[in-house]
Amino acid sequence: MRFKVNYKVSSLEKDVDTLVKDMKSDITRRSRLLVQKVSGNGVEVARKEYEEAVNAGSKSSPQSAITLKYSDDGMKGEVVGLDLNQYQENELLFIEFGTGVRFPYDAPEAKEHFSSGGSVIYPHGKFGKKKGSNPKGWFYKGQMPSNPPEGTEEAYSRKGSIKTYGQPAQPVMYDAWKEMNETLPEVAKEVFSK
Repeated sequence: MRFKVNYKVSSLEKDVDTLVKDMKSDITRRSRLLVQKVSGNGVEVARKEYEEAVNAGSKSSPQSAITLKYSDDGMKGEVVGLDLNQYQENELLFIEFGTGVRFPYDAPEAKEHFSSGGSVIYPHGKFGKKKGSNPKGWFYKGQMPSNPPEGTEEAYSRKGSIKTYGQPAQPVMYDAWKEMNETLPEVAKEVFSK
């Protein structure tokens, strides 16, 4: 018995074009999923650490302090700390890099980005009103924070003021970045092997 199959080259080209389009569409869908999963891991770490961080002043909620933004095409995700344009004082910067002379730059990203040849380019206490350089601490108006750094206390001599010596660096955003980089290969394998 004999079977005869008639297949035209134009039909084969059409099938290959359809297959390529489907593959491109699948790769795009999986790439978007990868971006969502990896950036989602990052925002989760940042929010958790931000919530646990000590802070000499007030803190926003983790959801408003750290957001997740995607590009219009969904191929880029960003874990974003407090927008400096929306907030006059950005407590996330104080948490991330620390404040005061009792808490020198000890966060990994501070060492990497703010030092040159082993010496710190921007020493603590030299920003803003330069109160952080006072080894005896400084005062600010406000209420006692719920999770204050060691040594922070209500100032009985100055009603409505809090006395602080600053706070240690707590690398919330750096840890989120590390989490995203460390989990990327594993998440990519999971997303693209299905």
